[in-house]
Amino acid sequence: MTGPLQARRAILLAVVAAAALGFSSFRIAPAPGFELYLAPIFYLIAYRLYGVRVGMIAAVLFMSPSWFWWGHVFSIGMGVAHVVAIHLMRRRFPLFAESTVIFLGTFGIVAGYVFLSWNYDAAPVTAGLIVFRKVLNDGLAAALVDVLFLLRTIDPVTLRIKRPPPVGLALFVRGFANAFILVVGIAVYVAEADQFRPLFTSGSERLRQTVADQIQTDRALQKRVVLEGVVKLTISDPGEPVSTVYLSTSMRRLESLPDLKTKLGCDKIDDGATYSGPNDQRTFQYWVSTCTISSVRTERGPIHVLTSYRPQALAVYGHILADLGVLIILGLAASIGMRGLNSLFSNSVRTWTNVVSNFGKPGILVPPSLPFEEFDTPVRQFVEANNDYAALIEERRQSQQAITELKASIDLRLLSDVSIDPESGCVAFTDLDPTHGRTEGQVSIHPADRATVAAGLVDREPIVEFRIADRPATEWYMLLAKDQLAPGRYRSGIFCRLRQPRTAVALMLHQSRLVEIGGMASAISHEMKQPLFTIALAAENGATYLGAVDDDKARKASQKFDKIVAQVKRAREIIDRISRYARIEGGDASSFDFRDVIANATEFMRPMYLKEGVTLALSCTFDAAVHVSLPRVGFEQVVVNALQNALDAVTARLAKSPDPAGRVDIAISRKADGGLQVVVSDNGSGLPPAVGDALFDPFFTTKEAGKGTGLGLYICRQIIAEAGGQIALASRPEGGAALTIDFPADIIVD
Repeated sequence: MTGPLQARRAILLAVVAAAALGFSSFRIAPAPGFELYLAPIFYLIAYRLYGVRVGMIAAVLFMSPSWFWWGHVFSIGMGVAHVVAIHLMRRRFPLFAESTVIFLGTFGIVAGYVFLSWNYDAAPVTAGLIVFRKVLNDGLAAALVDVLFLLRTIDPVTLRIKRPPPVGLALFVRGFANAFILVVGIAVYVAEADQFRPLFTSGSERLRQTVADQIQTDRALQKRVVLEGVVKLTISDPGEPVSTVYLSTSMRRLESLPDLKTKLGCDKIDDGATYSGPNDQRTFQYWVSTCTISSVRTERGPIHVLTSYRPQALAVYGHILADLGVLIILGLAASIGMRGLNSLFSNSVRTWTNVVSNFGKPGILVPPSLPFEEFDTPVRQFVEANNDYAALIEERRQSQQAITELKASIDLRLLSDVSIDPESGCVAFTDLDPTHGRTEGQVSIHPADRATVAAGLVDREPIVEFRIADRPATEWYMLLAKDQLAPGRYRSGIFCRLRQPRTAVALMLHQSRLVEIGGMASAISHEMKQPLFTIALAAENGATYLGAVDDDKARKASQKFDKIVAQVKRAREIIDRISRYARIEGGDASSFDFRDVIANATEFMRPMYLKEGVTLALSCTFDAAVHVSLPRVGFEQVVVNALQNALDAVTARLAKSPDPAGRVDIAISRKADGGLQVVVSDNGSGLPPAVGDALFDPFFTTKEAGKGTGLGLYICRQIIAEAGGQIALASRPEGGAALTIDFPADIIVD
C-alpha cells in the first residue's frame, strides 16, 4: 500500500505544480510596463512547505515564463535570490512580507537598476517604476502567503489543509496589516496605471498636431523637405517633453534608414499590428524603443513624419512615478510604525502575562509603567476591578439605555474623522456607535444649503445647520465639529436632527417682518386712499378752473396743482411698491426651460425699454433647451427686478448725458463646472464707490429719495440662495454695472 500511496501523492504534487505553473504563465498588464504576476506566491508556498532547496527549484520553474515575456533570465535569478534572502532572515523576520520588502528595497533596487541600465539602457524613471512594481508584486505575494499560513496550514505530504497552531496576537496583527498596506498599494498602483493610456494618447496627439501645424504653415520647411529628402525637426513646446522628429516625402526612406531610428532610440516601427514575443506591447521597453510614422498633407504633396514614442512615454512614466512617490513614503512610514508598535505591544503582553500568571502570590511587583494605558491600568487595578464589576455593568447598561433613547429622539451621532466639502456637498465621518462599533458613513448636503455651510466653516469649531439632499426638505440637521486638523477636516463632532433650526427661525423672522411691513402698507393704503383721492380730485379741479383763466399767476397756480397731482400719484406708487416687495414670491420648484423663462421676462419688459429708448439685447451660448428645477415665479421676479434696476440706472444716466445710447444686455451661458450663469449688464450710472454687499441689505437703496424701497435686491438674494445659487452686483470698468447670477449644475434636470 505504501508504493501506490506514494505514487498518488506524487501525482497530486505534479498536478498542483502544473496548475501553479499554468497560473504563473499569466500576467496582468493594466497598462504598458505595469505587469503583475503570481509566480512568487507558488515558490514561497513551496519554500514554506519543503524548505530552501525546493523553494529555489520552484522559483526557477515558476519564474521561467518571464523569459518569454521579457527575453532575459534576470527575473528568474531574482526569484532564487528572493528565496535565499527569506531563508537567511527567517529568524529575525518570521513574516515573508517584511523580509521581502527589506530584500527588494535594498539588494533588489541596486541589482534591478544596474541590470535595467546595462541591458535596456533604461531611464531612471522606467527603472524606478519597474523596481517599485517588483516590490509591490512580490511583497503582496509574500503577504498573501503569510495570511494563508496564519489562518490555515498545509500538510506537506498529503497537502491537506488544517488549522494552524496558535500564534502570537502581535504577529497575527502584523501579518494582516502588511497585507492590507500592500493591497492598498497595489490598488493605487493599478489606478495610477490607468492614467498611462489617456496621458500618452493626449500627449502624442498634441505632438502630432504641433508637427502638422508647423509643416502646413511653414512653406520654407516644406521646400527643405522636398529638396533635402530628410529634415530633422525639434519640438520644444512649454510644458511638453522635447521631441525630435524626421520629415521626408518618402515613407520608405524613413523606414529604411537605420541611423534615423538609432538617433531616435527606436528598435522597430509601430505599424498597428500586435507584437508578440519578448518585450511586447504590454512592456515598457516597447513604448520607449518604438517609432511611428504619420503623414501630413501639404501643397507639395504628403510629408511623412518619423516620431519616437520615447519622450512622451518617459514623460507619462515620470508623472505616474511622481504620484506614486507619496505612496512609497507612506508605505515606508506605515511599515516602520507597525514594526515599532509591534515591539511595544509584544513587551506589554509579556509583562501583563507575567503579572497575571503570578496572581495570588505574595510580593507581586507591578511594573512602574507600561507604554499602553490599555495594559498599564488593568494591571494596577486588577483586584479592585473584581469588586466593582457588577456595579459597573449596571451603570453601563443604564448609560447605554439613556444614550439609545437620546439617539432615537434626535438621531444623535458621535463622530470622528469628520470631513466637510461644501462644493461637492459631501459630509464624511466615522460613526462611533457603542453597539455596532466604528462604521464609515456620509451624507449629502442639500444644494440650497451648501453656501451657508461653506460660510460657517470659517470657524475652527463650526456649528452648521443644513438639510440632507435625499431626505424631506422640512428636516434640518446640526453638525458641531471640533479639533480642526485641516480646512474642512475635524477630529470629532456631534450630528443630530433639529426640531427648529436657527436658519429657519431667522428666515421666519425676516419673513414675519416683511409680512408686517406688507400689513402696514395695506393699512396705510386703505386709510390714505380716500384723502389722497380727495386731494388729487381737488387739485385737478383747481387746475381745470385756473386753466380757463389767461393770466400768468393763474398759470403758475395751475402748475402747482399739477405738481400736487403728480406727488399724490407718486405716493400711491410708493405704497403699492412696498406692499409688492414685502411678499417673497418664491413658490415651489418646477421644471421649465431656463432660456425661455428669461426670454419671456425680457419680452415683458421690452415695451418699457422702447418707451425710454433703451436697447435690450438677449444672447445665449447654447442652442439646445436646458430644463431646470427652480421656483418659476420667484426666478421670473428676480429677472424682472434685474431688468427694472438696469433700466432705472440707464435712464438716470441718460438724464445727465445722452451719449452713449442706453443699452442693457442679458447673457446666458454654461459654466465650466456644468452650472448656469446669467449676466445682466448695463451702461447706466454705475454703483457708488465702497457700497460692497450693502446693496443686498434690506431697505438699502442707491436710487433717489422716494424711487426705491431697498427691498428688491434683498428679496432676489433670498430667492436665489434658497435655490442654491449666488448673486452679485459690481461696477463695470467701461461704465455701468453687471448683475451676475450663478446656479450650480444640481438644478439641471436633463
